[in-house]
Amino acid sequence: MNIRDKLRNSNIKITELSYYLGVSRPTMYHFLELYSLKQYPELEKKVYDLLTFIDNTKPLNSAIVINYMINNRISSNVSLENQNDEFIDRYTRLQSSQSNDDHLRIKLANALLMSDDSNEIVEPLMELIEGLHIEQNEIFNNKYKIRGERKK
Repeated sequence: MNIRDKLRNSNIKITELSYYLGVSRPTMYHFLELYSLKQYPELEKKVYDLLTFIDNTKPLNSAIVINYMINNRISSNVSLENQNDEFIDRYTRLQSSQSNDDHLRIKLANALLMSDDSNEIVEPLMELIEGLHIEQNEIFNNKYKIRGERKK
């Protein structure tokens, strides 16, 4: 299976990749062609690294590719600054909420942000789970539902 087939089967659009890389769609097609022909020296390092990641990653989906680009600072259009702004907006909305569930979420977020010790996070997490009335069995079932696995 070539890389274009892999992208198609993973529902990753070439227009999406070109946007994130900050190149035109025809340029992205050209990059894919160069990669398919194994003309790697003609590709920029970040493009080669991204296409190699896509080619070698299983399972693959859009979120995995975007996460890779963020973590490797590949994309000019997916910035941590935008994520920080979004986080601050969501955090501010949670803080102004009167909901008990939102207060539990804030407590957990604070523990995650302020703690270097994972033990300090467990208590707020358990309070959140209990506050949301989520049973342990439900968490287990959702874990497998999200992964697409069957319970054994």
